[in-house]
Amino acid sequence: MTADAPHPDVRLELRLLGEPAARVGAAELRTVNRKLICALAILALSRDGRASRDQVASRLWSESGQARARGSLRQMVTAMRKDFEEVGFDGYEATRSQLALRSGRVATDAEHLLDRAAAGEVHPALLDSVDLPASLMRGWDDVDPAFAEWLEAERDRLRERLRRALRQILDHAGIDAPAGRDAAKALLRLDPTQERVAFALMTSLARGGDGAAALAVFGDLRRMLEQAHDAAPGRELQTLADRIRAGDFGSGDAAGGEAGASVGAGAGAETRPAGPGRSGRPDPVLEVEPFRLHGGGEAERAALDGLRDALIAAMVRFRELKVAEVDAPRPDDGAPAEGGGGGGVRYALRASARPRPGGLSISMTLRERTSGEFLWSETEELDLDPSAAGADPAAAAARRDAQLRNMAIALNVNLARERARKDEDSLRDVWLRSQRLILEFDPVSWRRARDELRALISRAPDYAPAWSALVQVENTSHIARPGVMRDPVRSREAVATALRAVELDPLDSRARLGLGWAQVYAGRWEAAEGAFDMALSLNPHDAWILTSTAQAMAVFGRHELAARHAAAALQATPLGNRSRWGYHASIRLFAGDYGPALEAGILAGDSHANSGGWRAAALAHLGRRDEAREEAARLVSRLARVWVAETTPDPAACARWLMGVLPTRRAEEWERFRDGLALAGLPTAGLDWPGAEG
Repeated sequence: MTADAPHPDVRLELRLLGEPAARVGAAELRTVNRKLICALAILALSRDGRASRDQVASRLWSESGQARARGSLRQMVTAMRKDFEEVGFDGYEATRSQLALRSGRVATDAEHLLDRAAAGEVHPALLDSVDLPASLMRGWDDVDPAFAEWLEAERDRLRERLRRALRQILDHAGIDAPAGRDAAKALLRLDPTQERVAFALMTSLARGGDGAAALAVFGDLRRMLEQAHDAAPGRELQTLADRIRAGDFGSGDAAGGEAGASVGAGAGAETRPAGPGRSGRPDPVLEVEPFRLHGGGEAERAALDGLRDALIAAMVRFRELKVAEVDAPRPDDGAPAEGGGGGGVRYALRASARPRPGGLSISMTLRERTSGEFLWSETEELDLDPSAAGADPAAAAARRDAQLRNMAIALNVNLARERARKDEDSLRDVWLRSQRLILEFDPVSWRRARDELRALISRAPDYAPAWSALVQVENTSHIARPGVMRDPVRSREAVATALRAVELDPLDSRARLGLGWAQVYAGRWEAAEGAFDMALSLNPHDAWILTSTAQAMAVFGRHELAARHAAAALQATPLGNRSRWGYHASIRLFAGDYGPALEAGILAGDSHANSGGWRAAALAHLGRRDEAREEAARLVSRLARVWVAETTPDPAACARWLMGVLPTRRAEEWERFRDGLALAGLPTAGLDWPGAEG
């Protein structure tokens, strides 16, 4: 077959929604290699059309060793060059480290949807399909577990980009314009939980005399909510539909104007329906009331509304509860906690603000609506325009992010404490108890957590939090049980468990975190890095996610990034608990920052069986050899008391176990710890870095 001459105007066109296909000009790219199409999708959907060879290999051959994965990638690149030569396409680059599709030489149907939306048009496919992003490369999740994970994240990203674009159309055109109505319909097809959009659309249609179309919107929404979330439309929508059916809604009805005016704010809130969760027990609901402003003008009102929207977006990332945006403060009704339309325990967040020079003073309260009991209160100072006062914009943005993180964490901590206080025998309570047990890091608690979680999964096989917690148990089996070494078989089982957790709840940041550590222990570093990035992007406000990701970056050897995450975690919870300080000790020691490593190790106490190892190594590197030897002797004595392995807990065995707790991607960090233990008097002869896959 003669290859076509390359032509600079020929583009690669990828159909990714539904069954994937590739075309160059009029010629279809015929290949039986599904991973080649997957590689093209990875490149086309990346932000700049590029990806490193390691990234592509880790997503398409995650279950192979690195050498074998790279060999398979080389074969695929050769096949790709041949296929492109045959159809005359030269918009593809392959270097020793990167693969790329040249800018302007590739187009996808997914990007076409976004381009149409950017031009103010709603693509008909968004009106005809329910959750169109879910069809992205549908049926190709089985190519590789890591590719399935990447694909789910890309579906989420496309969904969010479309949501933002459609909101812009709606805000610009208005709900009464044809383009605005199409955008509202597409938003509901994309995400049926946006009930304020539905309310505005139904109101606009009914006000225009088309009650049948308004009721059709309600019927479609009800079906989508039942199918996707096992939930029903809210009371306000039900009431509106009843009024329209009864003819009690005319063209002059004032409610329509209110709905049209408020739809932009409503569309911006990312809330989830308040209905029964996978546990079969209604999830607790946090109702965010309007933030009240006493005095001030438009700038103060806009800043307060922006804070509320940002806080809602932050709280939605905590998977332990649902978040609902309410239009007006509601009285505490004294109804039973499980009553009121089948929802779970309901909490209300209320805030009021008063102007102060240069900003706002905001008082916030959290209470349970059934009893009216206040659970938390806080006062925050919000700067309106820090740059006007000469403040560094980057520092001001960092301070604002820290404020938001502190508020979100404080809310979540107090809600978790309140739920734990209601000690009922439910799936959620078993899960919460297992979380507390895991953080004890001792053999008895570890075994109890493992047994309770296995029983919980047997009782509720699709309860995602239980799978996520079981990953933690499997990842810490060698940490909580002194003397037990990491096992490759257990590491592979932990990866499988983590993938199941991610499958059940792709947006659970802790499931992604567990997957990252499982991949680290299995020696799959490239795949692990993607999982950690996803965990942090899903919830950058969780101090535990920040702390654990910081330690992960430390074992990767990325110390500047580790330090930033660790600092953010400490800023969010400056006191923390003793267990968390053990993580900070390792982060700082791996970076060669021995003074802070010792301080963190002292604060950690003996919260982990290996905490004394960080202290001993730090003291030794600081030249305090006598103290280091004393610390090492105490460590060996303590390990002998809690040793669970069948081996004898002599100093050599203790050193071997300490060095096996955390793998490192580079020799430098591992050897820094080993050399510190050796200077502290522990026998380390024969303990050499086992390699990134060891």
